[in-house]
Amino acid sequence: MVRKCIITLMIVLLSGLCFVTSVFANSPPGANTAVFTVGYTTYTSNGQNYAMDAAPFISDGRVFVPIRYMAYALGVPDSGIAWDGVKQTLAITSGSNIVVLTIGSATETLNGIPTAMDVVPQITGGRIMLPARWVAEALGYDVGWNPVTLNVQIFAAQNGSSVSPNTVKIGFIGPLTGDVATFGESTKNGFLLALKEHDNQVAGYAIQAVIADDQNNAVQATAAATKLIAADKVSAIVGSVTSVTTIPISVVTKQYKVPFVSPTATNPKVTMDPYRKAYAFRACFIDPLQGTMGAKFALGTIKAKTAAVLYDQGNPYSIGLKDYFTQGFTAGGGQVLDAMAYTAADFDFAAELNKIASEKPDVLYLPDYYQRVSLIGKQAREKGIQAVFMGGDGWDAADIDWTAMDGCYFTNHYFSDDPDPLVQNWVKSYQAAYGSVPDALATLAYDATNIVLKGIEDAQSNDPTKIKDAIQNLKDFQTVTGKITFGQDGNPVKAAVILQIDGKDKRSIFVGRVNP
Repeated sequence: MVRKCIITLMIVLLSGLCFVTSVFANSPPGANTAVFTVGYTTYTSNGQNYAMDAAPFISDGRVFVPIRYMAYALGVPDSGIAWDGVKQTLAITSGSNIVVLTIGSATETLNGIPTAMDVVPQITGGRIMLPARWVAEALGYDVGWNPVTLNVQIFAAQNGSSVSPNTVKIGFIGPLTGDVATFGESTKNGFLLALKEHDNQVAGYAIQAVIADDQNNAVQATAAATKLIAADKVSAIVGSVTSVTTIPISVVTKQYKVPFVSPTATNPKVTMDPYRKAYAFRACFIDPLQGTMGAKFALGTIKAKTAAVLYDQGNPYSIGLKDYFTQGFTAGGGQVLDAMAYTAADFDFAAELNKIASEKPDVLYLPDYYQRVSLIGKQAREKGIQAVFMGGDGWDAADIDWTAMDGCYFTNHYFSDDPDPLVQNWVKSYQAAYGSVPDALATLAYDATNIVLKGIEDAQSNDPTKIKDAIQNLKDFQTVTGKITFGQDGNPVKAAVILQIDGKDKRSIFVGRVNP
């Protein structure tokens, strides 16, 4: 826990007997991880959502959260919250611990032992304001704050989380559940296989892996990164998969000065926003290259003259690919007839597809993940749209709708049938371990993990800053998807592979490479 992080909590309690209220039916048990977000009347406990009757807010640079729900998240029932109106004290009891705060006093007592605080509890507008970190830490919890996603994370401190001098902890974050869980499973497999091939040791250190699920949710990703660093004491992180989760992770790792390598998050803001995030790296090429290479292929190989785009307006990955494809296509002499947005909640695209059908573009660019692309592709074919569908690496999944997307093209990072011995040895290793051909996500996670391991080896240390410096200084480091030399922006420059979907045999066919 960084002591500079000053977070206060708003206690929504009434006076007198009203301080004792019944526990809501949907209140959770004590959480390992709880997240409160400014402006939202819901919070999460162990990944489950719960309702509140007041939203957290920011005042004077501090975050105020309803204490009743914080207490629930810490496992404190209503009977464990006691207000003494005469003494102006609030007592919170959790197990054998009793925390007492007094209005107007900067002294907190834990089991009768006083501690000086840097914030004074006070009553404002009939409500009690309480400093978060003092209570949470006194009860054995840690607190984190992300200024980008505006959420406070409270999580159980881990017993024995200190790092042995002979151990290096490496964290993994990915969407192991949720809407892109297949991505999470692939990347976790690649991560674990890389560690296994090193016999779970590097540079004389025993490797200890700590795995976290972000559910493809920015709030959960922030909580996972904070816990891995502050509680589990990892020296480096591999992950996450999507840009929407990796961008907030980059804020946490910058704050705590711990390096991470994302296998697959392609949005430029992962490493630059607008300046270099020194602890952020990735194994994949970025959206500007991927979108531009897609446009280059559409113009040069497909000979397209017109294009339309459908994209998710709330997804940085989708927006980035849309922007760079349209820029590249237009710069190359093509005409973008339409670029229409949808939201993550949309499942019916009739209005957008009817318009596209009337425009008859040569190419329909779909920069999204395989589930949404499959849905749009099926509806588009039902509308009689004959355009060539194109997209990015988010299409690379065994669960894509092979029938609807038959004949379509997408940019990717590697091809499993590449005759390169390095690729084929990797494919054989993965098949032996998991019984399937590795997709690009598994491959990039394998590469990202090996980048971290090489950083530890070159640094000869489990110190995060030394590992970061060693990763930044890598030159022509050989990975399955190409040689890695990191520019000052933390990004590798690579060629893009163009693949075509063979719906009949349910596989992808290598078409060619497009160089930057």
